[in-house]
Amino acid sequence: MRSPSPTVLFFHGLNTYGDDLLHLGPVNLGRMDRYLVPEFEKHGVRFISIDGVGNGSPEVQAEHALKVIQKIFDNSASEIRGAPEIQDGPLHLLGNSLGGLVARVVATQLNVKTVCSWGSPHLGAGAADLALKFPDKFPRMTKALKNMGYIVGKNRDVYRHYSSEGLHEFNLRYPIQGSTPEHSFVCAVPLRDVSPYFWPFYGPLHGLGAAEFAKRLTGKSNDIPDSDGFITAASQARGQVHGPYHLDHFVQAGFLSMLPRSAQRLRAKNEFERLCADICRVMIESESV
Repeated sequence: MRSPSPTVLFFHGLNTYGDDLLHLGPVNLGRMDRYLVPEFEKHGVRFISIDGVGNGSPEVQAEHALKVIQKIFDNSASEIRGAPEIQDGPLHLLGNSLGGLVARVVATQLNVKTVCSWGSPHLGAGAADLALKFPDKFPRMTKALKNMGYIVGKNRDVYRHYSSEGLHEFNLRYPIQGSTPEHSFVCAVPLRDVSPYFWPFYGPLHGLGAAEFAKRLTGKSNDIPDSDGFITAASQARGQVHGPYHLDHFVQAGFLSMLPRSAQRLRAKNEFERLCADICRVMIESESV
């Protein structure tokens, strides 16, 4: 008798618009899971997105997610805590970017096989630290971002949850649970292979002056990849670490069109497929343990 397919509950990253779409200013690139679903299903993994997450603290988002999960499976009239396992197969949690933090909270309320994340700021996001002081430190860039539709200071209360200090406190509340294996898939690329979208923020995020930024961009410096253009590799690492994968923070979700050169897109396509295959493999192999 064939074993049931693994089921993945997916939590996407930051989505201040609340519509589960990836926005770059006024540009809408589609659902944040649009390229993930076919890749996972190709490997026989059932992929279910938990919509409506992406803004607020991990705990607030997890509370919403649990209500959505309850409606999706509707396998218990009682609270989800201690509910029976999903009827037709093992359950796994998967989170990208801050969705990985939401998955960790949800894992404390459900019986799951694995918790997998990639591009998640488990030790804090430098962008959050920067955002808390950004308007005062970079007034011109703040004005430019406002013209693009991003009001930096508006979400300061949210950013605090994802700062280094905020994530330190979060990790004390949600340590690694021995009963639920955690896997992190680390992505890191040199600056020259990071989407141009990140270039305006890359220098401030990585503490680079204009001269060093130019050297890295042209390949004239020893640019050792230590981030995905947004989240450091060190912050992404938690539990059992896999990778690194040559993908930036948006391309790691399959948005290859953000890269300007065809050679970059081809390499990223192969890396994206490798990332998805490795995540599926970890989930499938966990079922035999």
